[in-house]
Amino acid sequence: MKDRFRYKFWDKTTEFMGDVVSFDIESDLAMVRFSYADKETPDDEVDLSKGVLMQCTGLKDKNGELIYEGDIYKSCSYEKIRIVDNKSFKEYSETIGTVEWVDDGFYMIIRSQINSYFGELPSTKQRIYTENGIAVYDEIIGNKYENPELLKND
Repeated sequence: MKDRFRYKFWDKTTEFMGDVVSFDIESDLAMVRFSYADKETPDDEVDLSKGVLMQCTGLKDKNGELIYEGDIYKSCSYEKIRIVDNKSFKEYSETIGTVEWVDDGFYMIIRSQINSYFGELPSTKQRIYTENGIAVYDEIIGNKYENPELLKND
């Protein structure tokens, strides 16, 4: 959980994502290393009110990527066995949603959920299920700022 206090910044003006190097809440400024910059490029000072600060959850997806607020995840499961009319089959479930802070912690806000038995299910929220800090069924496929098309059912 040492990564829990990492942040990313989405600049609404330039539409670039960057890693926050440091910030000062009192002055509402941050030093950000944007994705287009190389190691030789100095960090940019940005006004936090001109973008979105995204906090790291301290958790990682199944590929070892850190999960941030605003990330879009995809979760697939083939684990369930369902018996209907004396016939058994593996149930497939796929969810797509965003990671958001709600009340007392980070949740996966499910935007689209397809189930092979029930069909499309309504939106809901659920805690991020992890084993030793790894969301073993979840994969980060983008974020809602850089990849809004991934939430087309939203």
